[in-house]
Amino acid sequence: MQSFVRRLSVLACVAWTTIALAQGATGRLTGKLVDPNGLAVANLDQQGVVLTMKDQATGKEYSAPVKTDGSYDLKGLPAGSYDLTVPVAGAMYRGFEQKTVAIAAGETLTKEIPLPWSINLGTIGDDPTMLSNDLRARSKNTQGPTPRTREGHPDLTGMWYDVPVNKPRGAPKMKPWAQEISDTLRRTNNSAEGGPGNQGPAAYCLPQSATPVTLPFPYEFIQTKDRLIQLTEFLTPGHREIYLDGRPHPDMNEWNPSWYGHSIGHWEKDTLVIDTIGFNEITPSFAVHSEKLHVVERITRPSKAKLVIDIFAEDPDAWTETYSARYDVGLVTGEAIQEWVCAENNRSDHFGIQWKGRP
Repeated sequence: MQSFVRRLSVLACVAWTTIALAQGATGRLTGKLVDPNGLAVANLDQQGVVLTMKDQATGKEYSAPVKTDGSYDLKGLPAGSYDLTVPVAGAMYRGFEQKTVAIAAGETLTKEIPLPWSINLGTIGDDPTMLSNDLRARSKNTQGPTPRTREGHPDLTGMWYDVPVNKPRGAPKMKPWAQEISDTLRRTNNSAEGGPGNQGPAAYCLPQSATPVTLPFPYEFIQTKDRLIQLTEFLTPGHREIYLDGRPHPDMNEWNPSWYGHSIGHWEKDTLVIDTIGFNEITPSFAVHSEKLHVVERITRPSKAKLVIDIFAEDPDAWTETYSARYDVGLVTGEAIQEWVCAENNRSDHFGIQWKGRP
């Protein structure tokens, strides 16, 4: 009898131990990213793409990088329900989101994650994000100290490309009238009749940003003592002029509001500070804005191969806060800005109206 009781005790201990181990065991999510054709999405590691699982109960996030061959392996997931996100920047693919992915204790869940095509519908070579990574990766002679001008200032001259990021930079909080316009424009441009919302003004050969350094296209700085010229590929009008000769802004009562506004710059030690006002109200920007939009760019060149650009924008008529963002920029060598021609007033029979800066 005692032997039988001992055996029951041992079995009970084993059972409880097994349950405890199962409860404490973590799960695993593994698999690969595929395109709409079912092929593995390669080279997203160059963009630093990361897969994230957010625990719905605790809010804690668990992440794993996507590898060169499109595979991923996320270990150490406590049992529970998660929200899965794979943010992807660029024109080739859109990101992926899925709510309530269940992970059991000790489970290995294998999941093939489909990435839909983005604006270029999978056209090879037509992705600015991939182009940025490729051009910067194959650039040579990028090591060394910051080059300087005769005046002793950092020389910004060179061809540059923003380093891609995979999370939206956000937008400033707008006042009700500006938010209403923003909501209306989004509905119009994304409707069946309204036109290609993902393309915006670029589809109609209009400027794409009040601040060209924020765009995912290669650009070149040409710096002299009195001026900084920016040439940007795949952009209308493609050139921008910043005056460094000490002149003030013109009287805004006599200034004709323009797409790029009026830019003047000065040096604060090794930082070039660019001040721009005089925008028209439909210049694509960080959010719907008025003609009071005011943008300040602070550019430093900490090494030969790198620029850091801090941007601050405000609009007291349209926004309730100052917007800020930082851009890391890499040097491109052995390349040149290519010619870009866009037909003015370009139209498509597939859409009923042109892009509109206002409803």
